Amino acid sequence: MPLGAKRHGLHVYHDDADAGRYAAGFAVQNLRAGRPVILVPSLAHRDGMFEALRRHGAKVAELQAAGLLVVGDADECAAKCMSHPSGLDDVWAGFQASLAALRAKGFSTVAVWGETPDLLLKAGRLDLFRDLELRWAIETEKPGIVLKCSYRADLLDPDIYGGELLGVCALHTHVAQTDVPATFDAAVDAAFTKVLGPRDLGMAYSLAASDSPLPTGLPAAAHRLRWVRHNMPATYKKVFEAARA
Repeated sequence: MPLGAKRHGLHVYHDDADAGRYAAGFAVQNLRAGRPVILVPSLAHRDGMFEALRRHGAKVAELQAAGLLVVGDADECAAKCMSHPSGLDDVWAGFQASLAALRAKGFSTVAVWGETPDLLLKAGRLDLFRDLELRWAIETEKPGIVLKCSYRADLLDPDIYGGELLGVCALHTHVAQTDVPATFDAAVDAAFTKVLGPRDLGMAYSLAASDSPLPTGLPAAAHRLRWVRHNMPATYKKVFEAARA
């Protein structure tokens, strides 16, 4: 899928607190560069995001009053998308109106971060998730927009490598950042060593490194797990049991 320049980033996180911190950091970085920001957090991360913004020194109320910071509601957007057949069209029209209003003020680039697609995915609405992400993929091929989507993933969930993670990654140009436990790679490497033994470990790692469609930015262990899931399913199960233990 030709997605043009790397403007449609994917932020993968493990802990809920990381979503709010990432959104705040993304917003402050762009505000300091003179770009207005649209943030669409879920209710679960809204308060943490505002707290993190204030820790960065951002005067949230003043920024909102000046129209430099626009805050939406991901839960409300997801519910509207699922409520009736034209729900996603209505939500998309709202996004477009916000973008147009900021561009009318003379801003050439707008930064956007949101969680609506992830809420749709977690609700089992893969159709709406794909539709919304594809719309954003087309939008970010145009100049003047930088977009980051946050996606919660337990990288030690064996089911995630069966297609969900690949599907999410395929709809983004790159992985912007991951917030996963620092022990993740070490735990998976130890599990691989235990299950495969030193003799076969190097060969498996070499094959995984040469045949992995996951984008850079994800931990190396995620690439190895993806490869083993598709090529050594019996080993995959044993590695996960050892890693989770």
